[in-house]
Amino acid sequence: MSTETPTRSRPGRKPSIAMHPACAEIELARAAGDSLQTIADRFGVGRASVDRHWHALPPEHRARLSELTTELQEYEARIREAYAALVTLPMPPSAAARRRMVADTVARS
Repeated sequence: MSTETPTRSRPGRKPSIAMHPACAEIELARAAGDSLQTIADRFGVGRASVDRHWHALPPEHRARLSELTTELQEYEARIREAYAALVTLPMPPSAAARRRMVADTVARS
C-alpha cells in the first residue's frame, strides 16, 4: 500500500468554457458587450458558465480582448465600405458573353 495520499480534484464546476472549442469566440463576444444569454444561446453553454469564465480571466486579458473587439469592429466597417464600393462596379461579362464578343469581332473582320 502506498503512503501517498490520493490527489483530490478541486471542488466546484468544471471549466466548460475554457475547454469549449469556441472559447475565443465566446470571450470576444463577451468583450464586445453581447449579453450573457445571447452568448449562451449561440454557443450552447450556460449563462452562468460564461459569466464565471469572464470574471475568472485576468483583468489584463479582459482589457486586451476589449481592445481587439474595437479593432475588429473598425476593420469590419472598412470591409463593409469596400464591399459597398465593389457592388456598384459593373459585373464583368460571363464566359459565354466573351465568346460571343470574340465571335462577333471575328465575323466583322
